[in-house]
Amino acid sequence: MDIRTGGWVLVGGMVMAMAAVAVVLLGGPVSDMGRTDSLEPVDLTLKGHEFQVPKAYLWYKPQWDGAVENAVLMAAVWGTDQAGLRPFSEETKAFFKGGMGLPYKVSFDLFAMVPGEQLEDLYFKPGYQETCQWEREGFKVCPHPETPHFYEVLVNSNGERPLALTCRKQAVDRSPFCTVDLPYALGLKLTVGFHAKRLAEVGDIIDAVLDRVCGFRRSGTPQVAQCQS
Repeated sequence: MDIRTGGWVLVGGMVMAMAAVAVVLLGGPVSDMGRTDSLEPVDLTLKGHEFQVPKAYLWYKPQWDGAVENAVLMAAVWGTDQAGLRPFSEETKAFFKGGMGLPYKVSFDLFAMVPGEQLEDLYFKPGYQETCQWEREGFKVCPHPETPHFYEVLVNSNGERPLALTCRKQAVDRSPFCTVDLPYALGLKLTVGFHAKRLAEVGDIIDAVLDRVCGFRRSGTPQVAQCQS
């Protein structure tokens, strides 16, 4: 794995619910969520960063015409074959639906950070991991400090890049998701969402997402740290 970021925190929740909330926050109705198999590149600009994103990756329909306010919203499927991340198409559309397709769904959204917003490794403060009670997929499982009935924190502090995952508890949600906030560039963060069944693959998923998003950067735009190999 080659995760080009420092420690980061994963925050859980259902992907479709998060998508609906994101659309509402952008000022549009839920009906603005959609899919297309068109690979036509769409020019999008967020906080001065220019991207060319194939339309099939974009699930917020106003962005098919280049409309951007404070986010670029994207999705793909992972683990269906050796091709890595794949956008919506006739071959992949079944994985974008609920049920059996959920473990293959990966969302990755670029958000403009609000003034003063910081990404913190809050679960690595002294004493927190003493609350962890068991292990899962190589992570220590700890109670969420604010909502322990709904979320749990999975911590792996070994290695060069410690990880802290906050995921919907399986006892609450039979198909739990996690998300991770990554620093992308000054004023921008990249939020990646994936199914909890993919915990063992989280590093590979993040590497694939970073490679894909970096590949969407418009030619000639300033380099950012996350996109330097």
